[in-house]
Amino acid sequence: IFFTFTLAAMSPGPNFVLAITLTLAQGRPVGWAAVVGVVSANILFATLALFGVTALLVLWPDLTKFVRGFGGLFLLWFAYKLWISASQKLDWGKTDEAGLSLSAAFLAGLATNLANPKAMTFFFSIFAVLVPTEASVSERLYIIAVCGVINITWYITVVAVFGIAAIRALMDPIKFWLNRSAAVFLGGLGLWMVATLFISN
Repeated sequence: IFFTFTLAAMSPGPNFVLAITLTLAQGRPVGWAAVVGVVSANILFATLALFGVTALLVLWPDLTKFVRGFGGLFLLWFAYKLWISASQKLDWGKTDEAGLSLSAAFLAGLATNLANPKAMTFFFSIFAVLVPTEASVSERLYIIAVCGVINITWYITVVAVFGIAAIRALMDPIKFWLNRSAAVFLGGLGLWMVATLFISN
């Protein structure tokens, strides 16, 4: 279970793009705030999967639609902020280049992961299946806790590495294209999340 989760956590996706982009644009504190949001969403998904609340999502599909719709709209807004901030010169002393405070960065990480189809698919299928049905409550809580530690350790390392001055200096020349690429990627994900609501209807 832990090996599979580690591979899933380390695979590049919306969360990885968000953590790197915010760290390069605004420094480690904002990057770490986003990481807390990402990990919080993963812990929520894991809890729902391991305690059988996925049945609630099946019985109440509107809950899933709400999460997808809210997350998609938030990603579109965030992609817009990244796009317009692409041409601004990097200033590592600022914390609001992309218009995000620490709390907003947390919400960005939370919403990005809540709207992340990879995370939903993993936790509500592979992850839930790997856990034995006879696992006790304490064992399930232990699994959630360890996965949380794995998750936050990985992203703290990512933010720490991309927060190094030498790494930032290397990234300065390509910051414009990094921001624009991240905006297109996250904006496309947001559009897809919203569009699927109408397609599914």
